[in-house]
Amino acid sequence: MPSKGLASLHRALATETAAGRRVVAVSGEPMRDQSLIDPQTYRIVGMRMVRGGKVVGGDSTVARVVVDKAGDRG
Repeated sequence: MPSKGLASLHRALATETAAGRRVVAVSGEPMRDQSLIDPQTYRIVGMRMVRGGKVVGGDSTVARVVVDKAGDRG
């Protein structure tokens, strides 16, 4: 897809998580749950449940860190 078309598609699908992170929301039929994708890295960073056009739940990654051992916090 040409970059101009891809940019238009991203703008059409763009949304924000509850934490204010810009993402692209993608869903498949017949389910209305949406995967939230980072438009820079294309990594899935969360999901949300949509019923009757309203977001009714979901989750998203706010931060990710690498630690030395289990139980350490970044």
